[in-house]
Amino acid sequence: MNELRTTAYAARLGKVLDYIEAHLGEALTVERLSRVANFSKFHFTGNSPTTSAPA
Repeated sequence: MNELRTTAYAARLGKVLDYIEAHLGEALTVERLSRVANFSKFHFTGNSPTTSAPA
């Protein structure tokens, strides 16, 4: 993954962490967190076809 793409992913995941911290008292769903990150639920949970299988 190139540096620009890595930075974009880090920014998206940072938004998710900020959201979680701001909403600790609420029920958090994968659907909501994936929307915060602007990922599909499928991609957010690591089930993307581009995700490598563990070695």
